[in-house]
Amino acid sequence: MKLNLYYTSLLLLITFAACKKSTTTEPTPDPKPTTKTIKLLTRMAKVVEGGKDTVYTDITYDDRNRIRTIKTGITIKQYNYLGDELISLTRIDDQGKVMSTYASFIYADGVLTSGLASTTAVTYEMSGGKVLKRNNATQTMFEFTYSGNNMVSYKQANGQVTGYEFGTAKNPFFHTRHRYYQLTASESEDIYSENAPTKFIIAITPVFRGSIYTYVVDKDGLPLSAQVKATQFADPSLFSTTVVVYTYTSKQVPL
Repeated sequence: MKLNLYYTSLLLLITFAACKKSTTTEPTPDPKPTTKTIKLLTRMAKVVEGGKDTVYTDITYDDRNRIRTIKTGITIKQYNYLGDELISLTRIDDQGKVMSTYASFIYADGVLTSGLASTTAVTYEMSGGKVLKRNNATQTMFEFTYSGNNMVSYKQANGQVTGYEFGTAKNPFFHTRHRYYQLTASESEDIYSENAPTKFIIAITPVFRGSIYTYVVDKDGLPLSAQVKATQFADPSLFSTTVVVYTYTSKQVPL
């Protein structure tokens, strides 16, 4: 009888230990994510202080997250690619018909070498995927300098230097795949750098001439809005203020 009780108790202990072990089994870890969320800028709404109308700029993308069109008012600029290369910028109408060509680009082994800016033949000097100089037949038209992935200045043939300062806010086009090239001094600075500019200095002069940017950003560091104070060129003590509101669309992309 005692022997039976001994074996019964031993069996219960073994069963209890087995149950306890099974309940402490490590849970199966969740599978590693295979995608991430990016935000693509789809609209900029700009209103000048005291202005009555808001100017909208709408942006579309191709299936590789590269800018396809930028539309402001009735002006539509189209970015045209061949493989990984941006080959031209054209103006199209609302039916997609090409009206004119802003610029075209020629490559050698994937490196930008030359092209046309409007009707002017130009050549490029490149390093690490960045444009260092853009030249016409007789002179350097623009000379660019960088700090990391931010374009901090460009110098024109007349000696005028345009400079930028940057903060921690990301460029609104941060998640866009792009290879764009500065064409003229009037080209927008929005898409050339990794960060958003905090200051745009038109030239080295005794007084400040340019723009000062103040941002409200989201949790990812992308601008939700910006206040842009621009000097009046004739009287730099006077500013005009523009408010820009940015709209994004979220997209899942592979890691």
